[in-house]
Amino acid sequence: MKLLELIDRDLYSEIIAHSMEELSAAAEIFIAETYARTYYNQILNKNDFPGLLGSQQFVAWINDHTGRTGKTRPGLLRLYIADNPSHFKKEKWLTIYLPVAMAYARDKMQDKSYVKRGEVRLLAARSFADEEWLRRATGLFGVKMLEFLARHKALRTEAARAVVEANQQFRTEVKEFTAVLFRARKDGLPDHAFRRLEDMIQRTVPTRIFGDVLRKIRAESGFEYRQYLRLKPRLEGLLREVARQSALLLPGEQATLDESQPGLFF
Repeated sequence: MKLLELIDRDLYSEIIAHSMEELSAAAEIFIAETYARTYYNQILNKNDFPGLLGSQQFVAWINDHTGRTGKTRPGLLRLYIADNPSHFKKEKWLTIYLPVAMAYARDKMQDKSYVKRGEVRLLAARSFADEEWLRRATGLFGVKMLEFLARHKALRTEAARAVVEANQQFRTEVKEFTAVLFRARKDGLPDHAFRRLEDMIQRTVPTRIFGDVLRKIRAESGFEYRQYLRLKPRLEGLLREVARQSALLLPGEQATLDESQPGLFF
C-alpha cells in the first residue's frame, strides 16, 4: 500500500515538498516524545475501552508468536516491514508512513487466513472503528516500531534513540527495584521504612534517567531536535490531514494520556 493511495495528490505533493526524510525524522521524535511509557497499558488502557482490544491483546498481534507446536506466527510489525520495503530508506523507517502501517494492520486483522477466529476479527473491527482507541493504538504501534528499530540500530534520530533507550532502561530498573522491594517486605521491613524506600525509588530513578535523556539530546542531537521543534507545528497539521484523509487518526498530544500513570515523562 502506498501513501498516495490514502491521501490526495495535493497533500502528497506538500509532504514531498517538505522532504519525506526531514518530516520522518521529526515524526520519529514526535512519537518517542509523546508516547514513550514504561508500560504499554499506559498508552492503551483496556479499562478505557471496554469491549475493545486492550494493549496486551494488541501487542500480542503486533509481536511474533510461537505456539506450543513450535510454529511461529509473524506479528503485524514484521509483516508490515516485509510487505512494505519502499517505506524504508537505507533500513531507516520513513515515519510519515505510520497511517499506512495502521491501515495495513487494520486490513490484516480482517484477513481470515491470518486471524482465523471470527470473534477476534469482529473485536478488531470494532476497535479500529473507535476514534479514540485508534488514536492510542497508533501511538502504541509507533512506539513498538521505534523499539524494534532501536534494537537494530536503525532509528533515524539520536533524540528518539535517547528517549527509547532511556525508557527501556527505566523498565529494567523498575523490575530490579520491584524485586528489591519485594524481598525487603518479605524480610520484615517495617511499613514506614518500606514506604520511604518506595517513594525514594519512584522519585529518584525517573529523574535521573530523564536527566540523562536531556543531556544526550543536548550533546548529541541538539540540531536535529531544534529542526524538530521548528517543524513540529507544521508536522502535526500534515500528519493529522494524512490521518483524516486515510480515515485513520494519529497520536494526539501527550495530554491525551492519563498523566497520573507513572512513566518516563512525569
